[in-house]
Amino acid sequence: MSRKETKEFLENYRRNMARVARLKNDMEFFTASAPTLQKEIEECIKNSSIIEGIIISHNNLCGREVMLRKYIYGQTLERIAEELNYSPRHIQRILNAAVEEVGTRVN
Repeated sequence: MSRKETKEFLENYRRNMARVARLKNDMEFFTASAPTLQKEIEECIKNSSIIEGIIISHNNLCGREVMLRKYIYGQTLERIAEELNYSPRHIQRILNAAVEEVGTRVN
């Protein structure tokens, strides 16, 4: 998987969770479609769990932390750098290396 594809894969976590929130809201208004919406919710949660598991199982502690903050919590690289006392460029390097390694494992 290319770096771009891996990043898109990891970014799906937040997209899936946003979709779950929308679908839960839709269930209140479209009760007739509730079983279909519930199935979509379960699929989104399953996919997000897979992504989270891949990130959590990452061997490098620093890479794992940066990926969690970026892809799960949605923090910017600048904020991650500030909180971890690194430069944004160094955080970018850590993230690139971690994403590269994830891409080789996901294939």
